[in-house]
Amino acid sequence: MLSLLVAACILVSCLLLGAQVLSTTRLAPSTNPSLPTAERVLFSVAAGMLLIALIVLLLGLLGLLRPWVLYTVVVAAALAGAKQAPFLWGAADQAARMVGRGLFGPTRRRALHVFLAGWAMLTLLSALAPPNDLDDDGLSQHLAAPKTYLRHAHIHPLWYDHHSQFPAALQMLFTVALATGQVEAAKVLHWACGVLAALTLIVIGRRFLSPAAGEWAAFALLVTPAVGALSTVAYVDLASVFLAALLLLAFLRCRSPLLEEGGQGGRSRSPLLKGGGQGGRDVALAGLAAGGGMAVKMQGLQIFGVALLLLAIAALLARETVARAARRLGVFVLVAALPAAPWYLKSFLWTGNPVYPFAYGVFGGKYWGPAEAAQYRDHQLGFGIGVPPPAAEREQMGFLRRTFYGPRAPLNLLLAPWNLTMRPREFDVLTMNPVYAVMSAGVGPLLLAVLPLVLLTGAPRPLRWSLAFLGLLWLAWLMLMQYNRYLVPVLVFAAVPAGFVLGEGVPAGIARRALRGVAWCCGALALLYLAVGGLLGGSWAAGIGLVPRDVYLRTTSQCWRFSDWVNRVTPTRAKIALYAEPKGFYLDRDYLWADPGHSRLIEYEKITSPEDLLDAYSRLGVTHVLYHRLPGTQELFELEPYGTELGELERSGEVSVVGHPPDDPSYVLLAIETPWARELTR
Repeated sequence: MLSLLVAACILVSCLLLGAQVLSTTRLAPSTNPSLPTAERVLFSVAAGMLLIALIVLLLGLLGLLRPWVLYTVVVAAALAGAKQAPFLWGAADQAARMVGRGLFGPTRRRALHVFLAGWAMLTLLSALAPPNDLDDDGLSQHLAAPKTYLRHAHIHPLWYDHHSQFPAALQMLFTVALATGQVEAAKVLHWACGVLAALTLIVIGRRFLSPAAGEWAAFALLVTPAVGALSTVAYVDLASVFLAALLLLAFLRCRSPLLEEGGQGGRSRSPLLKGGGQGGRDVALAGLAAGGGMAVKMQGLQIFGVALLLLAIAALLARETVARAARRLGVFVLVAALPAAPWYLKSFLWTGNPVYPFAYGVFGGKYWGPAEAAQYRDHQLGFGIGVPPPAAEREQMGFLRRTFYGPRAPLNLLLAPWNLTMRPREFDVLTMNPVYAVMSAGVGPLLLAVLPLVLLTGAPRPLRWSLAFLGLLWLAWLMLMQYNRYLVPVLVFAAVPAGFVLGEGVPAGIARRALRGVAWCCGALALLYLAVGGLLGGSWAAGIGLVPRDVYLRTTSQCWRFSDWVNRVTPTRAKIALYAEPKGFYLDRDYLWADPGHSRLIEYEKITSPEDLLDAYSRLGVTHVLYHRLPGTQELFELEPYGTELGELERSGEVSVVGHPPDDPSYVLLAIETPWARELTR
């Protein structure tokens, strides 16, 4: 449970620092009556998270990534925002009273409030458990990279993992959590982003629609199976969801007639927003949220682009002067660049490509090549219903046929909402268990059942803007990569209209009761899956300390088991080349992903002899090789291009077989026996 305290301390520091920064810059001054406490809290937490992430990034680049330095950052952030302590106490008191009224006071929606609280508690219990094999991307990327940085006290290029070049704002907070030795705190931080996203939807509903619409919007988001699953792992997607919700809130605020220039907020004294009034502040807050989304995940570029387009359209519809519209768009872009630009600049300086490894044909990229780019693109285009034709056949197609084929064929695009709901496994990793895909990777049936009814409700203006975001982002998702998890931030813009329909869009009577009955069935299934998974999987028992950490991981994590064995049988200074096993978080040794396709650290097409492979290992400092034989694959020494060469080296005595982890023969560990390898491990 110490991890819960660590995560709370990080979030409180973010809130205090963010509130002070927004107050100082006049983006969210405490004297502004148009920005209620809840909205100040949400924007302050986001601003503090993004600023602390940039501070940790800077310290890491300077080689100062040590635990005591990170502790100092958190304490200093809290002290810098000490003036905001009364705001913190007031917000905490208001939140406690609102929760009390919602759960125990007179209300017609107590069942809905109990569901939201129950969802938060069930997912928190699972988030408090150590990450196991269900936390695939966490153990391979989001936790693994920060642990490597901490091991070396330095943020440096991890050339074997192209994901490490992605924006990583939330991972910087994970780094702080790992520095305390509480990896579960990173999971709690991710969980908190999901809760903050739900709270933001409630605020949107209360301000622009109705309290019922906001609460049902939060319900519609949280019953999404993918959101429930993500809330229990150390990924970064829920931070994208939170920031997308904040962007929608700020966008709707700046389009509200009550908040145009000369409205409630008066004029800002910030030079950046001179003459912009409260509307200028809200455009800047929208820029902060959009920039934060780009700083967390590269997918935020799409949301930023759509927001910029819709701001321009809104200015055109409002018949704003060109100068005023240009000023607002400029403020939006400038503020968005503040939290986002450092990440893309870092990638550009290291790789020559700001969006590495994407857009290889435009920018190129270090340790990447045309073959890797083509393979990566083919993988992305393979999600969805329909089989893409081979690359050679695609090259012979005209532009239209090359654009609309396989999952992007016209009929598949038209049926995508139905297929996404009913066949979620096709939009995720195909090796996934079909039942698991339905219960944890899909979007569920609620949105498909509810959203078409928006057409019958005479949607008010806020809903029309939310639907505009949804429509444009849906088209981008269909054309770029039909992967379930990449749709999750877009669900924010679907949840608001869904909440409106469930809350007030359908007249009271049989139709509303039937619709809410469908919603409650989805909610019951979501809670049932979370409860069964937490109980049978043992995460709840591990989360509250009833089961020792090692016992839980030994029974639930193959990654932990092989890593524990490797840590015991290899020298401390070993460096391990991993094949068919990217999950290296629990390894306490240096390692790299050595499979072809991850990078061009090893140019396998140039290896023509065992000595060439040995030379490549020597150049990279590799002293051991770990191979994971996946079901249906060959033994290591039968694999081309590296396995057969390793077999030759083993027969010549330059490589030896260390063995297999107990009870898991699918892994085999080799040691390089050359003099230079022995010298490296001394």
